[in-house]
Amino acid sequence: MTKKTKNTKRTILAISLVTATLSIASIINFYVNEQISIIEHQKLNNLYSESSISQPISPISNEAVSTLPDFSEFISINEDFEGWLEVGDFTAPIVQGKDNIKYLTTDFYGKKNPHGTVFADFRNDLEVLGDNTILYGHNYDRSERIFYEVEKFKNIDYANANPIVTFTTKEKEHQFVVFGMFVTNTIESQGEVFDYHNQLKFDTPEASKVFLDGVAKRSLISTEIPVDYHDRLLTLSTCGYEFEGQRYVLIARELRPNETVADFGNNIYTSTVNPLMPEIWTNLYT
Repeated sequence: MTKKTKNTKRTILAISLVTATLSIASIINFYVNEQISIIEHQKLNNLYSESSISQPISPISNEAVSTLPDFSEFISINEDFEGWLEVGDFTAPIVQGKDNIKYLTTDFYGKKNPHGTVFADFRNDLEVLGDNTILYGHNYDRSERIFYEVEKFKNIDYANANPIVTFTTKEKEHQFVVFGMFVTNTIESQGEVFDYHNQLKFDTPEASKVFLDGVAKRSLISTEIPVDYHDRLLTLSTCGYEFEGQRYVLIARELRPNETVADFGNNIYTSTVNPLMPEIWTNLYT
């Protein structure tokens, strides 16, 4: 073996060792951040439970009066705090930054963490909810955390068991009923992009109908729940891992004045036959 060959092999070995070391370090770092995120999420859930315990008693009826939780401690921790989300098995604080970038890699306490925080689109007005409020969060399917909850609605039994989404802002508790869940792409070269993330306001009933029709034909779950231009929507968006740029999207509309949570308790969803899927998904799986 020549000296040149030996040196080449040593170089290759050194590069391999460095690569392996970096990969292991990356895995360890991800695991550490995940554990930190889990601990902090539990702390926040405990804080929310404590803030919701105290209910004043009406001197007239002697019954508890429904009030909003005391969010003051959340606001003292993070001035971007805007409310609390409850969907299926997942609950979490909601923040809103000045853009849609910061909270992709920043936790509720303002520290850098790749798990990020569930946040509202910076263009939404959360004091008085508009036509469509959009919330974003990471999907950690390995640990079934954060907005993996959105992906779980592919399971029709899970959807039927969890039709109601509650978003309690600093001003009011809002309850929504799920009416759609779909998969879409975000890269134009993969086929037509369903531009759901820019549909925050509908200027006309026709614009609303075009969007709702687009949701209906893509939805993996079917339902008879009516929805129209007058309804306020809540959209939960997260990534998927079946192809690059994949998104899972869960969409719900606010309960109407004559509706209660009890109205949506009996198998209101079925699996859609042949929903419209992204072109890339069709190419990969059919």
